[in-house]
Amino acid sequence: MEKQHVIVLASPGFRGLEALDPIRGEAHFHFVNTVEDAGSVIGQAEVIFAWDHARHGLLEVLWPSATSVRWVQSGSAGVESVLFGELVESSVVLTNATGLYSDVLAEFVVASILYFAQNLDRLRSLQMARIWSRLEVLRPSSQTLGIVGLGDVGRAAAALAHCLNMRLLGCRRNPEKADEGLPIERIYTPDRLLEMLPECDYVLLCVPLTPETTRMFGKAQLEVMKPSSVLINIARGGVVQEEALIQALQEGSIRGAALDVFEREPLPTASPLWGMENVLLSPHSADHTFDLETSAGRLFVENFRRYLKEEPLLNIVDKQAGY
Repeated sequence: MEKQHVIVLASPGFRGLEALDPIRGEAHFHFVNTVEDAGSVIGQAEVIFAWDHARHGLLEVLWPSATSVRWVQSGSAGVESVLFGELVESSVVLTNATGLYSDVLAEFVVASILYFAQNLDRLRSLQMARIWSRLEVLRPSSQTLGIVGLGDVGRAAAALAHCLNMRLLGCRRNPEKADEGLPIERIYTPDRLLEMLPECDYVLLCVPLTPETTRMFGKAQLEVMKPSSVLINIARGGVVQEEALIQALQEGSIRGAALDVFEREPLPTASPLWGMENVLLSPHSADHTFDLETSAGRLFVENFRRYLKEEPLLNIVDKQAGY
């Protein structure tokens, strides 16, 4: 069998390189950082592994020359950065990395809940100041987590929060698709989100970024949250109206926020979020595990084998829906 030309949008230092070894007999990899790197091979390749598209922005630039491409594998679960019009309208299959990051993102959610429940920020400050002052803590088992988005990440977060005996509420576009085994008391549709929010002590955002979810969470949603509640965002920064969130945090209309994503990344140094004591800030690193690239490489290998055998690929994206 003739080797397939595979474009990998990543540097040669891609740490998942060894994970690709099992298919080197079937694939000839071309690591592309610039348009020049792609050369003439871009017109021969049927497969593109878009690991670093969000950083390089190359896929859309290369697309007019990618006349033979039949399948694009995204290295991330969110695919908003690769859903440009020409790809959406084409017959090219797009797959993503759904499932690779669910467990570690769920762990960040639980860590955020415990951070605020146990007053870990204040404990650290008291320690540094050598002040012996006992603090009152909260039991997560007496609190409610509302999960907006019940995909892989939302379900993983629900499972871990259930281990803390938290009450769970959910919001999703298609409630009938929710797994019956999920320990969720009630599921709301997006048009009823304002009914769910006042019941929540923690609100978790883990929806994909689509035209429907862009800036969906703003002043109206923040105003109905409890003053003692915390917003956790592991979705995309564009889901939240950041200026409204900053105002709510400054005014104390909600207790705090745990944020892994932002409207602009890197977060500008002038952003008030950096200096807020009621914000737990992560530089989009909640899912940045040491084996992240290796896991993405292994997923690509599995899908590549399926592609060669003309079997159904894993994680096929509905390009019209955006996830």
